[in-house]
Amino acid sequence: MTTRRMGSNSEAEPTRSFSLIVPMRNEEHYIEETLNSLIAQDYPAGMFEILVVDGRSTDASRDIVNRLAAAHSSIRVLHNPRVIPAAARNVGVKAARGRFIGIVDCHSYVQPDFLATAERLFAETGADCLGRPVELFIATDSYVQRVIGAARTSWLGHNLVSPRYRDVRGATSPLSVGILYRREVFDHIGLFDESLGACEDVELNSRLEQADLTTWTDPALMAYYHPRGSLWGLFKQMGRYAYWRYRLLREHRKAFHLTQAAPAIAVVLGIASLTGMPLGLSAVAPLALAAAYVAVILVASVRASAARGFRYLPALPLAYAAIHFGAAVGFWVGVVEGIGQSVVRAAGALGRRFRASRAPSPE
Repeated sequence: MTTRRMGSNSEAEPTRSFSLIVPMRNEEHYIEETLNSLIAQDYPAGMFEILVVDGRSTDASRDIVNRLAAAHSSIRVLHNPRVIPAAARNVGVKAARGRFIGIVDCHSYVQPDFLATAERLFAETGADCLGRPVELFIATDSYVQRVIGAARTSWLGHNLVSPRYRDVRGATSPLSVGILYRREVFDHIGLFDESLGACEDVELNSRLEQADLTTWTDPALMAYYHPRGSLWGLFKQMGRYAYWRYRLLREHRKAFHLTQAAPAIAVVLGIASLTGMPLGLSAVAPLALAAAYVAVILVASVRASAARGFRYLPALPLAYAAIHFGAAVGFWVGVVEGIGQSVVRAAGALGRRFRASRAPSPE
């Protein structure tokens, strides 16, 4: 099986066990917690490095990182002139000196045994990649963040086939969980795709899976992630993810599941029924569709509240709506843009053929 090469492997020789890459841009509220969780690992200090790759931060993030780097030699600060996350990851991979390379998001933190557990799992399973579930419901977060966490980790708030928010242990698809890699993986499949503004991890993990490399996920590697702080922020986040998921679908069909398009399909059906488009629906169809959607959201909200606390019930329907409508808008923006690009390419090709046909024949 052939795989698309996106760049060269790490340019440094492995002198550490782990290289942890932390892409960063304007993360003054969370970067210190993230780095402190890595500094505090129950692992020999000289055997892992923390590579903070900064994308031109304009807040206090750089000052915080520089202060921590002055006190901890394991931290190195690198620069990402392209700003986008995929470029930050590639800067880190090229500079990494570890036998294993991991990606740690700025909004997250891990437990002190994270690296020791990862080393054990790599040895025991022989996997090329390790995955982890994510906990979004954090007691110290704001009420809105906990509402979003409760919604996102429930059955109606995420792709049903993904193990990202479930306690799955064993061999699995890396698409939404892959985070730690043997450095040889990048020799085999290349680096992160810098043409993507998001979902670059899913794209790389898709190539990893297509190359028949193995992934093992384990709840012992749990990462804790702070959700967005507002419903508007959640809406924009879901729109951005859905847009780039559609872009990814055009190249990697196996990285896509129908449940990811469900919000977009539901919104189109709703708009079609409301505007009277011919779908063979009766006059009561719009009300029936709306009632069905509200009923599903209420059932999901009650179930999520039973698991997380009924004080979150009043806001959970709004969180679900932000998730679904954000995903729908982002997906259809991607579809319309893709159609527009195809039309422009087709028109250009037709124009070139026309001009070629009108060119004078040589004597």
